[in-house]
Amino acid sequence: MHVALDDDAQFLDLAGFQLFAVIEALTCATITLIGGTLAFGLRVNISAAALLVTLALLMCCMWGFSMIVGSLGVAIRDANQLSNLLFMPITLLADHPVLNPTDPVTGWFMRNEWYRVLYYAAAQTTTPAALPAAPACTAGTNCVTVSNLTPLPNNNKRAILILTGRSINGTARPSGTLANYLEFGNATGAYERQPVSTAVAPALKKPFNDRIVVVDIN
Repeated sequence: MHVALDDDAQFLDLAGFQLFAVIEALTCATITLIGGTLAFGLRVNISAAALLVTLALLMCCMWGFSMIVGSLGVAIRDANQLSNLLFMPITLLADHPVLNPTDPVTGWFMRNEWYRVLYYAAAQTTTPAALPAAPACTAGTNCVTVSNLTPLPNNNKRAILILTGRSINGTARPSGTLANYLEFGNATGAYERQPVSTAVAPALKKPFNDRIVVVDIN
């Protein structure tokens, strides 16, 4: 599966920030009206038209404010994705460190934009489909297995990245055929690591220039 950041997911934080701002403003207004009525005997006569205009202006203000906060977030995090306009440290929805461009171990992945030229595989029980259960998989059962991978075991991987090399089968790119990018088992889901080689020897799994990076293990 090719890595692609989902547009809806990219703007969840942004939409959540705006929704929270609207709820906060309405809550404060309600408390003010109730307090004024009880303490000072104020009479409230709300015009529907005025209320609609006020809400529309409030939404515009919140949108502009969130854009400013988001821009500051981009500068602070040294990010380069529109999806990073706003960063909110929500533990439940926290990203894997591989998506953090400042991570000392895997930050190279986002900084160098490797997500544009790779494929990935993940154990189904480690994806959002498994929530609210904690991400986990069982080695040899539903974890990802990569043949010829050291050190052992090679069947306890939660997620892997497959970096494609240049075309070595004579086909032009872009192509709609996965085998024009990945070699042998990597093109069919039977993931494997082989020595990089340009020799033509299919029985020896050559030529081969895929590179596999283990993102997480069980």
